[in-house]
Amino acid sequence: MSKNGPQHSPEFLAYVYKNAAVGLCYIDTQLRYQHINEWLAALNGLPVEAHLGRAVREVLPDLADGIEKQLRQVIESGEPIIDGFTEAETPAHAGLRRTFSHNYHPVKAEDGTVVGVSCFVQDISERKEAERQTAVAQSVLEVVADGVIVIDHHGQIQAFNPASESIFGYRRDEVGGMKLSALMPEPYRSEHDSYISNYLGTGTAKIIGIGREVQGQRKDGSLFPMDLSVTEFRLDGAAMFVGLVRDMTERKQLMAQIVQAQKLDSVGQLAGGMAHDFNNQLGIMLLDVDMILTSQTRDSEASPDLRDDLLKIRKGLVRSSALTKKILLFSQNVARKMEPVVVNGQIEEMGKMLSRLLGEHINSVVDLEEDLWSVSGDAVGIDQIVTNLAINSRDAMPDGGTLAIETRNVLLDPEVSRAKPRARPGRFVRIAIEDTGSGMDEDIQAQMYDPFFSTKHPNEHTGLGLSVVHGTVSGHGGWIDVESAPGRGTRFEVYLPALADETVSDSAQDSSPRVGESCGEHILLLEDETSLRDVIQKALERKGYAVESYADLATARPAISETSFDLLLCDVRLPDGEGTTLVAEALERDSSIATILMSGYVPTKDAPELSKFAKTAFLYKPFSLTDLLSEVRAQLDRPR
Repeated sequence: MSKNGPQHSPEFLAYVYKNAAVGLCYIDTQLRYQHINEWLAALNGLPVEAHLGRAVREVLPDLADGIEKQLRQVIESGEPIIDGFTEAETPAHAGLRRTFSHNYHPVKAEDGTVVGVSCFVQDISERKEAERQTAVAQSVLEVVADGVIVIDHHGQIQAFNPASESIFGYRRDEVGGMKLSALMPEPYRSEHDSYISNYLGTGTAKIIGIGREVQGQRKDGSLFPMDLSVTEFRLDGAAMFVGLVRDMTERKQLMAQIVQAQKLDSVGQLAGGMAHDFNNQLGIMLLDVDMILTSQTRDSEASPDLRDDLLKIRKGLVRSSALTKKILLFSQNVARKMEPVVVNGQIEEMGKMLSRLLGEHINSVVDLEEDLWSVSGDAVGIDQIVTNLAINSRDAMPDGGTLAIETRNVLLDPEVSRAKPRARPGRFVRIAIEDTGSGMDEDIQAQMYDPFFSTKHPNEHTGLGLSVVHGTVSGHGGWIDVESAPGRGTRFEVYLPALADETVSDSAQDSSPRVGESCGEHILLLEDETSLRDVIQKALERKGYAVESYADLATARPAISETSFDLLLCDVRLPDGEGTTLVAEALERDSSIATILMSGYVPTKDAPELSKFAKTAFLYKPFSLTDLLSEVRAQLDRPR
C-alpha cells in the first residue's frame, strides 16, 4: 500500500464523510439538501434519505430563517462564513438549547459561479459550557476576598488571584516560579515543603484537605496570622494543589477585644458584688464614727486627742468609700443617674482643676466643637472619664509635652461601625484626648483596662484609672478606640451616644442639706445587714424618730398593712426579694407616704425597675450621718 493510497480514494472519502462525528452537508443554490452525513441527519431528527432534495425550510422550519439568511449571503457574495455560532433547539434535542459552530464555504464551478454551499457543523455545547464555567471561576477568583494560590507538585506558584496580591503585597508577575512556602517564615516554610513531598511519596495527608493556622510573611517582611487550607486536583494527570489563604489579623484583633470585653464584664460583676458588701461594712463604721463625733461635740470634757483620732478614722473611711465608688464605676453593670449633659460645659468647668492637675510642664490645647450634641449621662462619671485620661496622659509625659482635648459630633454609618465590636450606627459625641508622651506597645494595650494593672510604681497608683474609664464609658452605652505606639504618643477616643432631643434643662440649684428636727415621725426600716440596721435605727431614734426595723421582706410586709408609717427606708437587695416591692405596695395603699431606697450596688438590669419610683429618694451606701438625717427630713417635709 503506497503512502498516498486508499485514504484519498473516493470510497475512503465517502466513508469518512458518512461516519464523521461532525455535521457535513452540501446545499444547492435553491437551498435544497443534495448531500448530508448521518451525524447531521440525526441532529435534524430525520434519516439521510428524508433530507435529499428537500429545502432547508421543509426540514428545519423553526431554524430556517437564520440558516437561509447565511446561506444566501455565501451564495451571493461568494465568500465563506467562518466560525459562525448558533444557539438553538434541534429536533434531536427538543427542549434543550445547544450551541453549534458552523462554517459555510461556497462551492464554485470552473467559471467561478457559485453552485452550492458546503456546510460544516459541530456541536460545541460542552466546550462552551466549560468555557462559561471557566469564565465564572475566573470571575470568582478575581473578586473573592480570600487568597487563592495554585501550585504544582513542586510547590511552585502557578496562579495568584488579586486577593493574594492584596494579602501578601506581591504582584502576580512577581510570584511566577516562587514557592508557596516563600510566603511563610520559618519554621512553617520548611514544614510546608516537607508536607507536600511526603504526601506525594507516601500519600499521608498532614495538610492536604486540612485547614491550619500558620504565619504568613508579606513582601515587606511583616508577619501576620493566616488560615491556610490546601486541596489537591489533577491537571493532565499531574498533581496540582490549591491553597486558600485568609488573613486572620482583623479577626484576631476582634476576638482579642471581645475576650477582653467579656473578661471585664465578668470582673465587673464580681467587683460590683464585692463593693456592695464592702459598702455595708463601711456604712456601719461611718455612721458609728459620726455618732461618736456628734457626742464628742456635745461633751465639753471630750478628749481632743480622741476627736483627732476619730477624724482620722473617718477620713480613712471616706477614702475607702471613694475607692469602692471607683470599683463600682469600673463595673459595667452599675446603674447610673442619667440626665442630659453638655460635655463641653463639663470640660470647661474642669478647666482650672485640669490645669493644676497637669502641672506647668504640660501644655494643654482644648478644641471644643460648637453646637456639640448633648448626651444622656452621669455628669460625675463624664468628669471622671476626662480626669483619668488626662492623668494617664500626664504620667506618660514626665518631661513635658502637649495634651489635646477635643470634642466632635460624629455620625457613624453601618459599614464603619461593623469594624468595631462595640460600635453601632448612629449619632455620637466623641471626646478625644491625645498626648505626645511615651506611647504604649501592643502588650500594654492588651492589659490597660485590667483592674489594678499599672506600668507605674505600685505605691503611686491603684491601677484603676483606665478600668474606671472603661466601665464608665460602657455604662453610658459607649466605647473607646485607642491609637498608640512606643515613642509616638497616645490618642484615646471616647464615643458616647448623643441625645435625639437637644434641649437640656437647667439644673436645679443645689440646696444645702438640712438635718432638721424630728417631730416623732414613724419610720419603717428594712435592711438585712444586722449591724447596719442597728446603727441606722440608733441614729434615727437619737434624733427623735420612732423606728420599726425589719430584716427581710416577709416580716416587713404585714407591718405596712397593720401600722401607719410616715416614711419607708428600704434596702434594694434583700435575701427574699427587693425593697422596691415593699415600696410599691405601700404607695398603692397610701400615695402620700415618703419613701427612700438605699443600696451600695444597683445592677443595670434593675435600673428600669427603679425608674418607676420617680418620687422615691435614693441613698447610695455608704452614707454619712448627715446624709441620712438630711434625706429623711427632706422626704418627710416634701409636699404631698
